[in-house]
Amino acid sequence: MINYLDKLFKKIEGKIIAIGLNDKKLVDTINENDKIIECNLLDCLSINEDETGKLKKIRLGKLRKKFKKNKPDYIVYNIDKIGDYKEKFVYDTVYLSTKEIYFYSESNIDIDNIIRRYKRFSLVEVINLKDGKIYKISNIKRKHELFYKIKDNILDMIDIFSNAIS
Repeated sequence: MINYLDKLFKKIEGKIIAIGLNDKKLVDTINENDKIIECNLLDCLSINEDETGKLKKIRLGKLRKKFKKNKPDYIVYNIDKIGDYKEKFVYDTVYLSTKEIYFYSESNIDIDNIIRRYKRFSLVEVINLKDGKIYKISNIKRKHELFYKIKDNILDMIDIFSNAIS
């Protein structure tokens, strides 16, 4: 999985948001790529452990507000680092990304619900690797984003109600 992500970061050009990268090799590859204009690493391994600059924390709930005008081309994230926000994070990534979204999981969590949400906007391509899977979402349709968000909220309420009864 690390090798695939390394190759991906070598060929990416434009703006990128990366969340939850834990490998120093990937962070170094991003720094070496001159085609990347702007890179925002959130909850990632820092390059220098002795950084003395001002570090700014961005909450995932405020991600859409922060990058509203400077939309990234690519979003790459580790689904394990998203935590409780992963259901609503789908809409933020669809709204923000202009080209492609890549996500992966290092643990064996159930991500069928997240894949179902992404399929409402685009096709989800599964890249099978020896040590896991990486999911690629491209050609994002934002045309009916509000409709699907309302529909998804209604389905969530039905799921909560049915779980409470049983």
